[in-house]
Amino acid sequence: MTTLPNSTVQVLERALDILEALVAAPGGLGISEISGITQLPVSTVHRLLKVLKKRGYADQNPETRKYHAQNRLGSPPTAVSEEGRVGIASGHASLGDGHYRN
Repeated sequence: MTTLPNSTVQVLERALDILEALVAAPGGLGISEISGITQLPVSTVHRLLKVLKKRGYADQNPETRKYHAQNRLGSPPTAVSEEGRVGIASGHASLGDGHYRN
């Protein structure tokens, strides 16, 4: 199995941090709010949100300018757990350690 370069993994972690913040805020978040929650620079948040929007994982309300998570994975996202990870309501129960069972 080929491992990804650290920079690629860091980008993925940052994008997932943004998605997790959006899932935890059903009312939506602005770029500055996302930046504050994730501790990422505003420019990084903006750049990653462009990709997330293009791929259908996030959307922006044109009136409020706030971003929302989209149901791209086919299951509605649920609240963020104590570990800070998003649970997905897909008929699988989390074991709390990042593993899921049917």
